[in-house]
Amino acid sequence: MRLLLLAGLGLMMQAVFAAGLTITPETQRVELGQPIWLTLQSDQTAVPLDTLDFSPWRQQVAIPHEYGVNLIQHERVQQLRLPVYPLHSGQLILPGLHFLQQTTPALSFTIAPARDPRTHTPITFTYHISNLHPWQQQQVLVACRIRMHDHYAYFTRANAGNSDMHVLPMRIQRQTAASGAAAQTRYRLGWVIWPSRTGKQQLQLPPIQYVRDGVVVRRFYVPPLTLDVRALPAWLPGTIPVGRIRVIRYRLARSWLSTSVLSQLRLQIQVDGVRPELIPDYSQQLQSNRQMEFYPAQSQTNTLIDTQGLHQKLTYRVPLVAKHLGMYRLPRLRLQYFDPRSGMLKTQTVPGPPTIVLNPWLESGGLLLVLVLLLWLARKLLHYLQTYWRRFRTYQLALRQLGQADSLATIKQVMQTMARAEGWNPNLSYLQWQACMQSKTALADQLAVTQLNAAGYGRRELRVADAAMRLARICRQRRLAWR
Repeated sequence: MRLLLLAGLGLMMQAVFAAGLTITPETQRVELGQPIWLTLQSDQTAVPLDTLDFSPWRQQVAIPHEYGVNLIQHERVQQLRLPVYPLHSGQLILPGLHFLQQTTPALSFTIAPARDPRTHTPITFTYHISNLHPWQQQQVLVACRIRMHDHYAYFTRANAGNSDMHVLPMRIQRQTAASGAAAQTRYRLGWVIWPSRTGKQQLQLPPIQYVRDGVVVRRFYVPPLTLDVRALPAWLPGTIPVGRIRVIRYRLARSWLSTSVLSQLRLQIQVDGVRPELIPDYSQQLQSNRQMEFYPAQSQTNTLIDTQGLHQKLTYRVPLVAKHLGMYRLPRLRLQYFDPRSGMLKTQTVPGPPTIVLNPWLESGGLLLVLVLLLWLARKLLHYLQTYWRRFRTYQLALRQLGQADSLATIKQVMQTMARAEGWNPNLSYLQWQACMQSKTALADQLAVTQLNAAGYGRRELRVADAAMRLARICRQRRLAWR
C-alpha cells in the first residue's frame, strides 16, 4: 500500500514538472514605448500557449491581439515569443500566469521615461479621457499629448473600434514652444469614440507609433478603456442626435424673388459631437406649399476632428420657385438634439427669413425706376461738383488778387470776384456784401464796412493791408467749404 502511494506521488510530481511553464524576459529595463520581449516555453503541448489568460497583465502592459506559437525540439516543446508594451513608466510588476496546475513567478521590470533614440532628449507622453460614464452615442474624447524635441515628427495609428463602439482618429495638431536648441514641440492627437451599447464596455486602442526614417522607434499605448455607458431616456426618439446643433445661416441668395424664376436658398448648420451617419437631413423640413416650390437640395459637409471633438458644418443649397406675388416668410426650422451635459432634450426654432415675391415686369419696372433715380442723383452730383470747382477756382483767383492789393479799387475788385464765386450780384454795396457773407461764415463780421465806405467817399484813408488780411481769411475758409 505504501509503495502504491509513493508511486502515485512520483507520477504526480512528474506530471507537474512536465507541465512546467517558464517565462524568460530579454531585459529587465526598457524605456516607455519600447517592447519587453518575453519567451514563454513549456514542454506540455496538449494545451496551446496561445490560450493563456493574460487578463492579469492588461492594466500594466499592452499585448498584441494576434501571436503565434512555435513547436520546437521535434514538436515536444512549444514556445511563444511575445512583445508587451508598458503602459506607464516606473516600477512594473507582472503577476504570475496560470498554466495547467502551475502559477509562474511574478516578473519585475524598471520602465524608464521615453527618450529620442537619436538625440536622447526626453519624450513625454500623457493622455486624458473626457468621460468614463457617457450616454449612448455621446462622443468620448481620448486626447493624447506628446512633447519632444523633434519638430517634424511623424506618427501613425491603426484603425480601431468594434461592433459596440465607433472610433475616429483626431487630426494631429502641432505647436512649438520656445525657440533655439531648447525648443520643444507639443503634438496633440487621439481618438473620438461613440459607444452604441449600454453597460460596461471595454476597448483597447491601437498604439500611437512614432516613425523615424521609415522605422517605428516607439509605440505609446493608452490603457484599456472601461466605459460605463448610460442608456438614453426611454422617451427619446431614436432619430434625435446626441450632441449640439445650431443654425449658422438661413437665407435666400437674393432679398426678393420673382415668380416662375428659379432661385436658391442657403442653409448652414453646425453639428458638434454627432456621428455623421446619425445626422438627419434638415433640408427635408423645407416642404413645398401654396406659395413656394422646393426642389431636392445639394448638400456639402466640412468635417474637422480635433482635441475638442468632431465638428461638422452642413451646407444645403435648395432650389426653389415662388408661385404668387406678395410678402411671405420661408418655412420655420425646428432642430432637436439631446444635450448630454444636462441630460435634456433641447429644441431650437428658427423662423424663416421674410421675402418679397415680384413679377418679372414689376422687377424690371423697379429696376428702371432705380436707374432713373440714379441718373438724376448723378446729374445733381455732377452739377454740384461743377459748382464747387468753379467756386474753388474763383476763390483761388481772389487770393491771387489779394496778393497784389494796394488800393481800395483792388479790394473792391476782390470782393466782386468773391461775390461771383458765391453766385451773387457783383455790384453789391459793402454792407449788402457783408450781410450775404454772414450767412456763409462768421468771419464776415470782422470786415470794417464803415472804413470801406469812408474811404470810398474820400473822407478817410483805408488801411489796405488790414482789409486784405480779413478778406484772405474768408477766401481760405470758403475755398474748401462744401456749401
